[in-house]
Amino acid sequence: MSIQQRRSLGRLADRIELGETLSVEDREYVVGTLRQLSEEADPNEVFGLKKGKGKKTVDDEKRKNLAALFHWMMGAMEKAPLGYGLNATEAIDAAAALSNKETYRCAKKNLVLEPGTQNLFKPVSPENLRKAWYKKDYQHLKKIEIDVGDRDFPY
Repeated sequence: MSIQQRRSLGRLADRIELGETLSVEDREYVVGTLRQLSEEADPNEVFGLKKGKGKKTVDDEKRKNLAALFHWMMGAMEKAPLGYGLNATEAIDAAAALSNKETYRCAKKNLVLEPGTQNLFKPVSPENLRKAWYKKDYQHLKKIEIDVGDRDFPY
């Protein structure tokens, strides 16, 4: 089951528990799911417990890690005092270093960043992070303001 599906189900459970009126989307999801099950559809497929062809749990974890890295990078590219004023190349190098629990140094900006929160990011190489940063499939992850309801909410 994808991270997105888990979050959606959790929010739906919260709304039902609080006695809130379900939205049209919520009702359609519940009705559609129950109808598929009543028509003897495979519950593993209905609930997304079995990945479709070409989909893997690793893909969800990778996207979650990239979402966290991109969020940090977008903040690091903000001008001081909100960020460090890094350009994209510097932000990529810094995020990759921190993900590998290494210190990042930028002499040009007189900046030293020490690895902080343990396990915030999974390790990634600068080359792979650079590829992901410019890959069209991940452009939606480049944002500073995120919401718990976002599809790829990283935290």
